[in-house]
Amino acid sequence: MAQREAVVVGGGFAGITAALALHDAGRHVTLFEREIDLGGRCGRQDHPNADVDVGHHLLFRGCTTVLRTLGRLGLHSLIQLQPSTSMFFARTSDGTTATLRSGRLEAPNHLVGSMLAFPYLDLKDKVRLRRVVQAMRDLEEAEVHDLDTISFGDWLRRFEQTTQSIESFWTPLVRAGLNVHTEHASAAQAILLFQQTLFDDAQAYDAVTFVVPLSVAMREMAARLVEAGIVVRSSVSVTGLHEDEAGWKVTTTDGAVHAHEVVLAIGAGATRTMLRGMPDLSEPLACMSDLNSSPRVAIHLFYSAPRPSPWPPFAFVIDHAIIDLIVHRSTELAAPHEGHWISVLCNDAARLGEAADEALIQAAIEVVERLWPTEAPSEPERSEVVRSMEATFAPRPGSVRMRQGLPVGREGLAIAGDWTWTRWPSSIEGACRSGLHAAARLADASGGGSTAWDAWPAAPRRGDEGWPEWSVTPEDLRT
Repeated sequence: MAQREAVVVGGGFAGITAALALHDAGRHVTLFEREIDLGGRCGRQDHPNADVDVGHHLLFRGCTTVLRTLGRLGLHSLIQLQPSTSMFFARTSDGTTATLRSGRLEAPNHLVGSMLAFPYLDLKDKVRLRRVVQAMRDLEEAEVHDLDTISFGDWLRRFEQTTQSIESFWTPLVRAGLNVHTEHASAAQAILLFQQTLFDDAQAYDAVTFVVPLSVAMREMAARLVEAGIVVRSSVSVTGLHEDEAGWKVTTTDGAVHAHEVVLAIGAGATRTMLRGMPDLSEPLACMSDLNSSPRVAIHLFYSAPRPSPWPPFAFVIDHAIIDLIVHRSTELAAPHEGHWISVLCNDAARLGEAADEALIQAAIEVVERLWPTEAPSEPERSEVVRSMEATFAPRPGSVRMRQGLPVGREGLAIAGDWTWTRWPSSIEGACRSGLHAAARLADASGGGSTAWDAWPAAPRRGDEGWPEWSVTPEDLRT
């Protein structure tokens, strides 16, 4: 029997996962990517310095589909995992830092010990926070979805969460995970995120980071796809998609190909354009125009000499008008890095307006000096500001129901992308899950093969062999 031909359009994490899953389900797969490198929004940016990512892509052990995909590709060495959960917080108003660490208790009580000493909440806030966590865990899926009409901030206030609690604990985590402020986030999407990570499993919020720039990681992933037998055609744009007797005719800038199955793993707007001849699919996608994008800005500071240690690998900044997260890339990279590389993230960056690069760089320098001062203040040797104006979609109230109502495809055609419904927000994990869902729909419809990826390596638990752990431990840090 002839091997079924499958085409995947889009080489981001959704497309990569879909291509790999279809290959393992017995398809001959061709993946098209319009850019020179794979990666989508996570790939190489149009920037003078190719080693600078658009932002820091911090994952967690709960991102199981990402980890399984990397495991299937044999790329365990591209990442490192925290041996236990440590969340670092910093307050610029007084230059203090604090850490929430997992203890010996099971979730959701694994943070209780360090939470008692957490200096940014008073005792009443801590007691009320415990009630919120329990309320999240008690919610059934349908009850969570009903909360899509209100903001997460409104839901938190139902449980007497104070402004201090919201701004010092919830908002840093929401901005990092959803790329919007707590007051603008769908309560349903925020609760789903916390249910699947921080308060579901004591290991789920162990941080995971790439030990190479993400552009380098994407090139490694592309090479492994080719080694597996997947045809990767970069710098080729898909310009049209039409049904024919054999299945689908895919028109590209390098000619036409025919396939039995197609996965569209591209953005919502591009998907709608591609499906313009299929109104039953394209018209429901019109609602996605209401799902505004949320930008992200990364400020990279390169110091010529190492700054005094100890440094936390990352820290949520809880009280600054611009800066949300500081990442010390020099503590993450596998290869030695001269000097000190610090990445400063501004999530939910629409609030920055037209702020000039110089103002953002100066704000970042001042925060770094305030939190981790040197004997004599030093200026970075080089600074870069990288803006991603469409980093994620904005999961505002109503977005969950909107995504749930989107079409998933038709016979021989599946739609993927982190904007489709996966229960996850716009993220690498959401993208990978969507790719796996798309491959499963096609494999199921054609008579089997949907369990081929059950043989992929399991997502690692603490202590599993073959998965590198961070060499930086909480005991090394001044927090």
